[in-house]
Amino acid sequence: MIRLLCVCLLLIAGAARAQDAAPVPRIETGAHEATTTDAATDAAGRVLVTVSHDKTARVWSLPDLRPLGVVRPAVGPGSEGKLYAVAVAPDGLWAAVGGWTRTGDQAVLIIDLATRQVIRRLNGLPNVVFSLAISPDGRRLAAGLGGANGIRVWDTASWQPGPGDTEYRGEVYGLAFAPDGRLAAASHDGAIRLYSSAGQRLLTMKTLAGQRPYRLAFSPDGTRLAAGFDDAIAVELRDGASLTPIARPDVSGLSGASLSYVAWSAHGTTLLATGNPWAGGAYPVFAWTAAGTGPRQIADPGFINSTFALRPLPGGGTVLVSADGDIAVLDAAGRRGAVRAPVRQNLNTVINAAHITRRLALSRDGTLVSWFAVDRWLRFDAGQAGLSMGEPPDPDLANWTDQADGLRVTDWNNTIAPKLNGRALTVQPYERSRSVAAMPGQVLLGSNFALRLFDASGQQRWEQPVPGETWRVNQSGDGRLAVAAHGDGTIRWHRLSDGKELLALFVTAHLAGDNIRGLGRAGPVPRWIAFTPSGYYTASPGGEDLIGWHVNRGADKAADFFSVSRFRDRFYRPDVVTRVLATLDEDVALRQADLARGVTTAQAAPIVQDLPPVVTILSPADGARLSGEAAAIGYSVRSPSGKPVRAVRVLIDGRPAPAARGLRRDETPDAQGEARGEVMVPVPAGQTVEVALIAETDTRVGEPSRV
Repeated sequence: MIRLLCVCLLLIAGAARAQDAAPVPRIETGAHEATTTDAATDAAGRVLVTVSHDKTARVWSLPDLRPLGVVRPAVGPGSEGKLYAVAVAPDGLWAAVGGWTRTGDQAVLIIDLATRQVIRRLNGLPNVVFSLAISPDGRRLAAGLGGANGIRVWDTASWQPGPGDTEYRGEVYGLAFAPDGRLAAASHDGAIRLYSSAGQRLLTMKTLAGQRPYRLAFSPDGTRLAAGFDDAIAVELRDGASLTPIARPDVSGLSGASLSYVAWSAHGTTLLATGNPWAGGAYPVFAWTAAGTGPRQIADPGFINSTFALRPLPGGGTVLVSADGDIAVLDAAGRRGAVRAPVRQNLNTVINAAHITRRLALSRDGTLVSWFAVDRWLRFDAGQAGLSMGEPPDPDLANWTDQADGLRVTDWNNTIAPKLNGRALTVQPYERSRSVAAMPGQVLLGSNFALRLFDASGQQRWEQPVPGETWRVNQSGDGRLAVAAHGDGTIRWHRLSDGKELLALFVTAHLAGDNIRGLGRAGPVPRWIAFTPSGYYTASPGGEDLIGWHVNRGADKAADFFSVSRFRDRFYRPDVVTRVLATLDEDVALRQADLARGVTTAQAAPIVQDLPPVVTILSPADGARLSGEAAAIGYSVRSPSGKPVRAVRVLIDGRPAPAARGLRRDETPDAQGEARGEVMVPVPAGQTVEVALIAETDTRVGEPSRV
């Protein structure tokens, strides 16, 4: 009989607990759920790290794109926690990530890629981090900053700041190290700067093909530097030592906004570039042979959204990552191997055939919403908590409009200067409006930063931070609800009087199941989950694990994350979800639901007092090859709630492990309440297996840690 292998631990009550912010529900599908902004690989091409506006960094193995784990920085409201840049150390042991890491105290986070934990925080930066690069010898880390703040450089042995440069007049989106340690930087002030390996600025050269140089890439031998542009369909080739212009790759006949992203093949014989070159349904990746001077070819057809990262692999292949989160690994011949696709819906769909853009149709009371998703219409009834698919919306479902009763909104589509009746609406610097819905006496505006309600005179009534680009908005005809569809794949309902969020809906793009409710025929349906700000939820079969609790642990630590299914006994409340829009108040909906159940509403203990334990496998590394019949699994375990950990269970390929021979060791928790241990796990000879550890308290079971 198979016996469960358990390691029993007692952690000190009152151990280090979540701090900084209350737990918040967040989407988790195993892929990025908002704009993917950057990607990087190690020198050997074994690991890929991607970062996103969804406030996560994800680690993947190469070339198979197997997910290895997620890094979650501390997050806050609005943009706090969004990641814009990543660089991976040549040896693949650590990575640097940056973005909008903390309002008032921007930083670069150093991540241990084996444990996915933050091991260092480089504090005190004056603005957000837009670009990162690590020297080929791994000894220097460079960061390009937002605003006119230039670059910063650190010595990675001591993590002391090295020579930087603040004499810039624009954001730095491009950084590249040459093989000999020289550093090039591209800024939106229209210049490329070159620095010696000691950090001394050698040259500053204005660009010619555009005013906003973006990404840079040195050829493998360092003799050539390629520059892409954010404001032009162009690429410049410059001498790697003098920055003298050499050539411009052929871009004749191309249309679109930019060729922002550049990379060289591993041998330097081919130059790659992409960005926003439109080619009838996709954004291709182009290639020029002869070190960038040969004829233009299509290296890959690209994705339905822009490719945001090109990363060459040592064997001649390339990793492509799209803004939507698609990942594709190309071999040396340009053939696609492993691929990953986002799970969320693209709520920025444009229906060309019907000339309808971003339609979001609402019933008069706002509880029934209908939208177009890829190739079909979806409809969700919040009052019944039901999703159906079928024909276009009924005529009685109202679509948004940009004008109503003497109000007319102009210049709102993808601009930073929307106007109401010819007068500018006040928004933040760099805020880009995406959607609008006008009703008599008021205008709802959605952007990349916020959801805002203005009165007829253009005065703002309220604003709310948003989880991603706000692609579609609408107001209910009865004046009670605002509804918005976001770049993270959610549709969210807000109280129109003050903007308070009441309900969120996430629906997957991938189809599963065998019944379409309301259509009277069999067919696949997406998975979905609807949840309130406090985490009460209802879901379709298979939808329960689409969200979880993000728990900050401080600015210098990676956050914890627990699937909401771990708290099903407390938060699975369809009766609350179906009442929240009618009551316009989550607390009132909870009291009504409890009354209907015949129970008395009691103040529940904060969730941080009942969090599951967290176990992390420290060794061996993922993908390790072992000899012998058993593996020594080193691990750490802690209890965020302070409750004693009663056991650590071991699974092999998802099944309880048989009893192991050999040493098992438990250690005393440290000052942070973390204990370390080791267990011998039997490994079948000649096989590849997945080992998972799961920790338990008396009340909760934690998330598995896997290698």
